[in-house]
Amino acid sequence: NSEVYREWIKTQPHNKTWDKWLVMFVVGLVTGIVGWALYNIIGGMAAFKYTTVRYLLGHRLRFVAWLFNSTFSGLLVLMAALPVVFLAPAAAGSGVPEVMAYLNGCMMPKIFEMKTLLVKFFSCAFAVASGLPAGPEGPMIHMGACIGAALSRGESSTRDCGGGMCRRFGNNQDKRDFVTAGAAAGVAVAFRAPIGGLLFAFEEVASFWQQHVGWMIFFACMAGVLAIDLLNSAQRAFGEGHFGLFESEWSVAFEVKQSIEAHLAAVIPTVIIGLLCGSLGIMFTFANLHIARFRDANIKVKKWKVLEPILLILLYVTSTMILPIFFPCLQTGCTVDEVTGKPTCPPGAKVQRVVEDSGDLYTCQASGLYR
Repeated sequence: NSEVYREWIKTQPHNKTWDKWLVMFVVGLVTGIVGWALYNIIGGMAAFKYTTVRYLLGHRLRFVAWLFNSTFSGLLVLMAALPVVFLAPAAAGSGVPEVMAYLNGCMMPKIFEMKTLLVKFFSCAFAVASGLPAGPEGPMIHMGACIGAALSRGESSTRDCGGGMCRRFGNNQDKRDFVTAGAAAGVAVAFRAPIGGLLFAFEEVASFWQQHVGWMIFFACMAGVLAIDLLNSAQRAFGEGHFGLFESEWSVAFEVKQSIEAHLAAVIPTVIIGLLCGSLGIMFTFANLHIARFRDANIKVKKWKVLEPILLILLYVTSTMILPIFFPCLQTGCTVDEVTGKPTCPPGAKVQRVVEDSGDLYTCQASGLYR
């Protein structure tokens, strides 16, 4: 809000803000399309992997299942790590700290380049589909910010559209607004929550906030959620003919399907759990900082940066496939469909899936016994 900026703003067409609203809509729309493509690529590769592993486990071929899972996941991690290490190091990690640093006034080179966006997209898809304990939510924030930076100025690091709209938004404040909108739209698309995206931008990433810009950012968030829900609806319509139907399976993330009765006495264990979780969080943060510093100091050679995630996925796949074997079998009388992996259980069976319906059951040698 300097005097120079106030003099410059007097020359701008204040009564014609439709173009900024339009760019905000396009930022949200493109972010929603990118999110839809990302989730479909992840879902396709993960479905192929888990369907094959489920089939092999169902036929008692545990070593073959482990070998396939390790090889396929390792190849996906390799394809995720190579472009990041050798083409676009700015695409490493979630990208959220870099976006927050930029919006708080730090110069962060190359984080909004088109090359960074493309590498981020494919690297995130391969990494999440591999089975690593990581999700696309953080990268969606970075990709949304990249989209906001690119569409607001019509440029990458080397190309400029040169049009009047690009000149109108060719200042740092407008770029900051569109980057904030892109980051908020990324959260909204990842969690199907436009209000959540707005609150994330307001509370976490933005240091400069104006009320009228807040409405524009919320508009971008709604455009992103509408885009991904419409594309999901159209995708389902090809097989079932229900275009325009927003099913909760697609449009609601983390849907609660089971209600639990509460009691006043539950406050005591709740407090204890809160204290324990807080203590564990402190220890986790402490360990995470020391591990990150150790990695920065010792893993500097590029080939080791590629091998590190491959070793992690091999360890993770091996542990997840070996640990269930050490647990005893449970007599249930259920049968598991080899294609969908869903159990069909008689009344009174002890198998219950509270958190994830897609969790797989390890079969024992005898029929009706499951881990």
